[in-house]
Amino acid sequence: MTLTPTDAPAFLRTLFDHAVAAAHPMNCFPDDLPPPPIGRTIVLGAGKAAASMARAFVDRWAHPCMGLVICRYGHSVEVDGIEVIEAGHPNPDATGISATQKILQLAASATINDLVIVLMSGGASSLLVAPAEGVALADKRQVITDLMKSGASISELNAIRTTLSKIKGGGLARACGAAPTWTYIISDVPGDDPQIVGSGPTIERQVSRNTIDVIMNRYHIRPPPEVIQFWNTTVASQDQISREVTQHSPDNIIIIANAMTSLLAAKSLAEKSGILTLIIGDRFEGQSVALGRTMAEMATSIITSGHPCPPPCLLLSGGETVTRISASAPAGACGG
Repeated sequence: MTLTPTDAPAFLRTLFDHAVAAAHPMNCFPDDLPPPPIGRTIVLGAGKAAASMARAFVDRWAHPCMGLVICRYGHSVEVDGIEVIEAGHPNPDATGISATQKILQLAASATINDLVIVLMSGGASSLLVAPAEGVALADKRQVITDLMKSGASISELNAIRTTLSKIKGGGLARACGAAPTWTYIISDVPGDDPQIVGSGPTIERQVSRNTIDVIMNRYHIRPPPEVIQFWNTTVASQDQISREVTQHSPDNIIIIANAMTSLLAAKSLAEKSGILTLIIGDRFEGQSVALGRTMAEMATSIITSGHPCPPPCLLLSGGETVTRISASAPAGACGG
């Protein structure tokens, strides 16, 4: 395939489809799986790709399994032995609340003889809806929506979600008790920190009150009084957290695909077509307007001076940008 002005859109679409396919669970789920347990194999998961991840796991698992995964409406696939529930995303709904309770109940039923497989992908933070005891869902929704409309990063959003949830920040792992837990992740966050994907339901995390205050003040957010009271009574200071030892961590956390997986796939295909290709990064974060301006300046530099690479060439990047939303705009994802 030769890139020309007339076929450039089709070429780019082909690259995009190839990049997405590289991160599809059927193409990236590992064949090297843990040994089967004496007891049950319990599959739990959430995210836009959760159903596809469950099918990929079951196709590679030569043993009976059961469980439940939550995916976005329209993303369900049939999986032998696994219940798939579609729920609201980006805005959580009642179905997501009830499905999350079922996941917590299944986790609580696990014993040391069972094996728990947890599948996480983008969108899990909104699909796993279990506010902490004493926190109203409406109050949590208000805080997260206000942060999103202010342009908070995904790491900041999920830090706050963790403080207001009983399943995020290691809550699911705690519910599993002594059962061995393996977590497989398709990362959609810059840096691939597993604490951030789905707000880390199997990764013990404590967010200090100091951190909460910094985030709230940075974006001038005024949480509901009930949320402030909850933080006052349940969240430790930074000094207190630094003296504590994590009591629970998962046995294995495996990132099976991320932005770089897709970027490398697109780069390989483009280069086979004779196009000079440069991956300029997979961790872009920041305001969409500012990053868009940077990309435009780079393109201008290529055209006028041939730097960082001579034209014709292809620049690839990944990450997650944010946009500040006006007060009159509709709310976006709020996460439960």
